[in-house]
Amino acid sequence: MEYIKVFEGRAVLLVPNPDLFRRPDGVYEPSWAPVFYNPRASLNRDLSVVTLATIGEYFSVNSFNIADILAGVGVRGIRYCLEVPNVSTAVLNDINSNAVTVIKENLALNKLSDRAVVYRSDANALLYKLREDRYKLNFIDIDPYGSPTPFIKSALTNIMRGGFIGVTATDIATLSGIKYLAGSRKYDVKLSRTDFKFEVGLRVLLGYIARRAAESDRYVEPIVSVFHDHYYRLFFRVDRGVSKSHRMIVEELGYILYCRKCLFRRYINDLNILLDLRCPKCGHGFEVIGPLWIGSMNNKEFISRLEAIVKARYEYLSNFNRLLKLITVIRNEVETPYYYDITSIASMLKVNMPKVEEVIKCLQGRGFKGSRTHLTPTGIKTDADYDTVMECIKSS
Repeated sequence: MEYIKVFEGRAVLLVPNPDLFRRPDGVYEPSWAPVFYNPRASLNRDLSVVTLATIGEYFSVNSFNIADILAGVGVRGIRYCLEVPNVSTAVLNDINSNAVTVIKENLALNKLSDRAVVYRSDANALLYKLREDRYKLNFIDIDPYGSPTPFIKSALTNIMRGGFIGVTATDIATLSGIKYLAGSRKYDVKLSRTDFKFEVGLRVLLGYIARRAAESDRYVEPIVSVFHDHYYRLFFRVDRGVSKSHRMIVEELGYILYCRKCLFRRYINDLNILLDLRCPKCGHGFEVIGPLWIGSMNNKEFISRLEAIVKARYEYLSNFNRLLKLITVIRNEVETPYYYDITSIASMLKVNMPKVEEVIKCLQGRGFKGSRTHLTPTGIKTDADYDTVMECIKSS
């Protein structure tokens, strides 16, 4: 197999030659290569590096023992070791024997062979083996090609109390309700197509993880939740406690009621309190989405610290400007369980699409919060009521 040398962050890596695995349209298809490496996900990895570094400072973690359980060429684990302070040891695993060979070569190339242990194993089996061997992990990275669901339970079970997990999901259509039947099966939720689908996907994923955690009296605290390009990325803290686990289920999980006719939406914690499944604006039947996470998905204090650390230490990243812009938008987002897509609403109202900033200005002028969202360039987040949003879109 032919490999080439690439540079990402502080790492130098041997990766499959992308010219050998291009589609007829010339686009590189990483899943065709004998060892997985996706250059398009470099911003995901940049975000992961800076988030783990910020976790170390914000939560006063003196030493990280990390595991990259689906390592591919080993890029994540290697970059954590090189670019995050206080990473003591790293477990890098892949079930592919070709990947294991490349991981070892890349560790040697970066002079990290003495700081990492390489396994060839099923990811779930490895996590349970490490637990049996009393190998304590305080950060687990789950970065699959597709859905992370097969690995959630073992990661939740085997992370140290108070430890952290990073999860990537690339099955956007399934989570967001575009393929709502597949999403209902895989994530045990009721889904529907909406105009705020990308937020639905994030909240469905986080809600699924929270419900799996609660099964063993654990609870999760979201730190960073992102949608970008072709993936979702979550970071959260995991701890144990019956009362906090129960409170999470009662207070942080719920349902969104959505009217496809007039695009009205609201959220509730408990379907049992719902007396009428008809939209109060047009009388059309509601579509129920959930259960999903309806609480805060981003720790804003943490995001501010993250932004400062990126500015101070990570200017060398090739995605520095894009990453900083993404973090800044998330920091400024209004905390609501859904956004309003101006394109969809303007079409429904049969008006010209107004400028996003003009709608936000209108909402703020009426005493409400309003912001852009990182989830889509035509979306706004606001605490304003439905009627006010409609009026501002009409008048802007």
